[in-house]
Amino acid sequence: MARRTGKYGTPARRNLAVLNYLVKVGTWVNANQITTGSGGFNPADVTEILVVLITRKYAESRPAENPQAKNEYRATETGRQNLETTRRFLRMPGIADILGLPEYEEK
Repeated sequence: MARRTGKYGTPARRNLAVLNYLVKVGTWVNANQITTGSGGFNPADVTEILVVLITRKYAESRPAENPQAKNEYRATETGRQNLETTRRFLRMPGIADILGLPEYEEK
């Protein structure tokens, strides 16, 4: 089961960080690159997040060209749209703070 709090933050923070990284990169990346680029979260947590993102059609996967990487991932258009909608919601006054995501609070 994924971590809930502590060093790696809340599930919401991790999920948003992984989806944000996939959208920002915009190309195929492997799980190790996602783990490093999205904040150095526990690799098992990143794997669980990727499964959820793929199930919800926010990301897609394919076999990697490098056999060591096994799979590569990228954000779908649905994932990009969902992230932008989430960002707009979190910019509403007080919402990000209530959800424990102060980094999204509008300054």
